[in-house]
Amino acid sequence: MLISTVLVGTVRPPLEAGGLWLSVQGLPWLSFLVSLAAITAMISVLLGQIMGISRMFYALARGGDLPGFLGSLGATEVPQTAVVVTGLVIAALTVVGRLTAVVSMASFAILLYYTLANLSALGLPQQERLYPRAVSWLGLVICLTLAISLALEITMMGLAVLAMGLGYKFIRQRGWHR
Repeated sequence: MLISTVLVGTVRPPLEAGGLWLSVQGLPWLSFLVSLAAITAMISVLLGQIMGISRMFYALARGGDLPGFLGSLGATEVPQTAVVVTGLVIAALTVVGRLTAVVSMASFAILLYYTLANLSALGLPQQERLYPRAVSWLGLVICLTLAISLALEITMMGLAVLAMGLGYKFIRQRGWHR
Protein backbone atom coordinates (compact mmCIF):
# COMPACT_ATOMS: atom_id res chain seq x y z
CA MET A 1 0.00 0.00 0.00
CA LEU A 2 2.83 2.40 0.85
CA ILE A 3 4.49 1.80 -2.52
CA SER A 4 1.19 2.55 -4.28
CA THR A 5 0.74 5.86 -2.49
CA VAL A 6 4.34 6.82 -3.19
CA LEU A 7 4.00 5.93 -6.88
CA VAL A 8 0.88 8.02 -7.38
CA GLY A 9 2.45 10.89 -5.50
CA THR A 10 0.09 11.18 -2.55
CA VAL A 11 2.95 10.39 -0.17
CA ARG A 12 6.43 11.44 -1.15
CA PRO A 13 9.54 9.61 -0.02
CA PRO A 14 12.71 11.60 0.69
CA LEU A 15 13.83 11.17 -2.96
CA GLU A 16 10.57 12.64 -4.34
CA ALA A 17 9.84 10.33 -7.30
CA GLY A 18 8.38 6.86 -6.85
CA GLY A 19 10.35 5.38 -9.75
CA LEU A 20 13.62 6.68 -8.36
CA TRP A 21 12.66 5.32 -4.95
CA LEU A 22 12.13 1.85 -6.44
CA SER A 23 15.45 2.07 -8.30
CA VAL A 24 17.28 2.95 -5.10
CA GLN A 25 15.63 0.00 -3.36
CA GLY A 26 17.27 -2.30 -5.94
CA LEU A 27 14.14 -2.75 -8.04
CA PRO A 28 14.80 -0.86 -11.29
CA TRP A 29 12.85 -3.44 -13.30
CA LEU A 30 9.80 -2.80 -11.12
CA SER A 31 10.23 0.93 -11.62
CA PHE A 32 10.15 0.38 -15.40
CA LEU A 33 7.10 -1.89 -15.10
CA VAL A 34 5.21 0.63 -12.96
CA SER A 35 6.10 3.43 -15.39
CA LEU A 36 4.89 1.34 -18.33
CA ALA A 37 1.63 0.57 -16.49
CA ALA A 38 1.15 4.26 -15.69
CA ILE A 39 1.69 5.27 -19.32
CA THR A 40 -0.72 2.58 -20.49
CA ALA A 41 -3.34 3.72 -17.98
CA MET A 42 -2.95 7.37 -19.03
CA ILE A 43 -3.33 6.48 -22.72
CA SER A 44 -6.44 4.45 -21.89
CA VAL A 45 -7.95 7.38 -19.98
CA LEU A 46 -7.08 9.81 -22.78
CA LEU A 47 -8.69 7.61 -25.43
CA GLY A 48 -11.78 7.21 -23.26
CA GLN A 49 -11.99 10.96 -22.79
CA ILE A 50 -11.59 11.62 -26.52
CA MET A 51 -14.44 9.21 -27.28
CA GLY A 52 -16.68 10.66 -24.55
CA ILE A 53 -16.04 14.29 -25.41
CA SER A 54 -16.50 13.65 -29.14
CA ARG A 55 -19.92 12.11 -28.44
CA MET A 56 -20.81 15.15 -26.37
CA PHE A 57 -19.74 17.42 -29.26
CA TYR A 58 -21.82 15.26 -31.60
CA ALA A 59 -24.91 15.54 -29.37
CA LEU A 60 -24.45 19.30 -28.93
CA ALA A 61 -24.11 19.73 -32.69
CA ARG A 62 -27.23 17.66 -33.30
CA GLY A 63 -29.06 19.95 -30.87
CA GLY A 64 -27.79 23.03 -32.67
CA ASP A 65 -25.44 24.20 -29.92
CA LEU A 66 -22.23 23.50 -31.87
CA PRO A 67 -21.52 23.77 -35.60
CA GLY A 68 -23.49 21.26 -37.65
CA PHE A 69 -20.49 19.51 -39.22
CA LEU A 70 -19.74 18.00 -35.78
CA GLY A 71 -23.16 16.34 -35.81
CA SER A 72 -22.54 14.00 -38.71
CA LEU A 73 -21.84 10.28 -38.56
CA GLY A 74 -19.34 8.42 -40.71
CA ALA A 75 -20.01 5.19 -42.62
CA THR A 76 -19.42 3.17 -39.45
CA GLU A 77 -21.98 5.20 -37.45
CA VAL A 78 -19.18 6.95 -35.55
CA PRO A 79 -18.99 10.75 -35.31
CA GLN A 80 -15.58 10.75 -37.01
CA THR A 81 -15.41 14.52 -37.54
CA ALA A 82 -16.18 15.13 -33.87
CA VAL A 83 -13.51 12.58 -32.86
CA VAL A 84 -10.87 14.29 -35.03
CA VAL A 85 -11.84 17.78 -33.83
CA THR A 86 -11.76 16.60 -30.20
CA GLY A 87 -8.29 15.13 -30.71
CA LEU A 88 -7.09 18.37 -32.30
CA VAL A 89 -8.51 20.48 -29.47
CA ILE A 90 -6.83 18.25 -26.87
CA ALA A 91 -3.54 18.35 -28.80
CA ALA A 92 -3.72 22.15 -29.04
CA LEU A 93 -4.41 22.46 -25.31
CA THR A 94 -1.45 20.26 -24.45
CA VAL A 95 0.87 22.26 -26.71
CA VAL A 96 -0.29 25.70 -25.56
CA GLY A 97 -1.16 25.10 -21.90
CA ARG A 98 0.77 24.03 -18.85
CA LEU A 99 0.12 20.37 -18.10
CA THR A 100 -1.04 21.09 -14.55
CA ALA A 101 -3.49 23.73 -15.78
CA VAL A 102 -4.86 21.46 -18.52
CA VAL A 103 -5.31 18.57 -16.07
CA SER A 104 -6.92 20.85 -13.48
CA MET A 105 -9.33 22.30 -16.06
CA ALA A 106 -10.21 18.78 -17.20
CA SER A 107 -10.81 17.81 -13.56
CA PHE A 108 -13.06 20.83 -13.08
CA ALA A 109 -15.04 19.97 -16.22
CA ILE A 110 -15.46 16.33 -15.21
CA LEU A 111 -16.53 17.30 -11.70
CA LEU A 112 -19.02 19.80 -13.13
CA TYR A 113 -20.36 17.12 -15.46
CA TYR A 114 -20.91 14.71 -12.56
CA THR A 115 -22.39 17.50 -10.45
CA LEU A 116 -24.99 18.05 -13.17
CA ALA A 117 -25.58 14.30 -13.47
CA ASN A 118 -26.25 14.07 -9.72
CA LEU A 119 -28.48 17.13 -9.88
CA SER A 120 -30.43 15.55 -12.74
CA ALA A 121 -30.75 12.29 -10.80
CA LEU A 122 -32.37 14.23 -7.96
CA GLY A 123 -35.13 15.27 -10.35
CA LEU A 124 -36.05 11.72 -11.33
CA PRO A 125 -39.41 10.35 -10.17
CA GLN A 126 -39.13 7.65 -7.48
CA GLN A 127 -40.10 4.80 -9.84
CA GLU A 128 -37.22 5.66 -12.22
CA ARG A 129 -34.54 5.79 -9.53
CA LEU A 130 -31.87 3.12 -9.29
CA TYR A 131 -30.49 4.44 -5.99
CA PRO A 132 -31.88 6.40 -3.05
CA ARG A 133 -31.86 10.22 -3.24
CA ALA A 134 -29.17 10.27 -0.55
CA VAL A 135 -26.67 8.81 -3.04
CA SER A 136 -27.35 11.65 -5.48
CA TRP A 137 -27.08 14.25 -2.71
CA LEU A 138 -23.80 12.74 -1.52
CA GLY A 139 -22.41 12.70 -5.07
CA LEU A 140 -23.52 16.30 -5.61
CA VAL A 141 -21.86 17.52 -2.41
CA ILE A 142 -18.64 15.59 -3.06
CA CYS A 143 -18.35 16.80 -6.66
CA LEU A 144 -18.99 20.44 -5.72
CA THR A 145 -16.54 20.22 -2.82
CA LEU A 146 -13.82 18.75 -5.03
CA ALA A 147 -14.50 21.29 -7.80
CA ILE A 148 -14.18 24.30 -5.51
CA SER A 149 -11.11 22.80 -3.81
CA LEU A 150 -9.13 23.18 -7.03
CA ALA A 151 -6.89 26.21 -7.42
CA LEU A 152 -8.91 29.43 -7.40
CA GLU A 153 -7.58 30.39 -10.85
CA ILE A 154 -8.81 27.09 -12.33
CA THR A 155 -12.20 27.33 -10.63
CA MET A 156 -12.67 30.91 -11.86
CA MET A 157 -11.68 30.00 -15.42
CA GLY A 158 -14.04 27.03 -15.36
CA LEU A 159 -16.89 29.18 -14.08
CA ALA A 160 -16.10 31.81 -16.72
CA VAL A 161 -16.26 29.22 -19.50
CA LEU A 162 -19.53 27.91 -18.04
CA ALA A 163 -20.96 31.46 -17.92
CA MET A 164 -19.94 32.06 -21.55
CA GLY A 165 -21.60 28.81 -22.60
CA LEU A 166 -24.79 29.64 -20.71
CA GLY A 167 -24.75 33.16 -22.16
CA TYR A 168 -24.37 31.77 -25.67
CA LYS A 169 -27.24 29.35 -25.06
CA PHE A 170 -29.46 32.12 -23.67
CA ILE A 171 -28.73 34.47 -26.59
CA ARG A 172 -29.24 31.68 -29.10
CA GLN A 173 -32.59 30.66 -27.61
CA ARG A 174 -33.87 34.22 -27.29
CA GLY A 175 -32.32 35.48 -30.51
CA TRP A 176 -30.86 38.93 -30.98
CA HIS A 177 -33.68 41.40 -30.27
CA ARG A 178 -32.91 44.96 -31.23
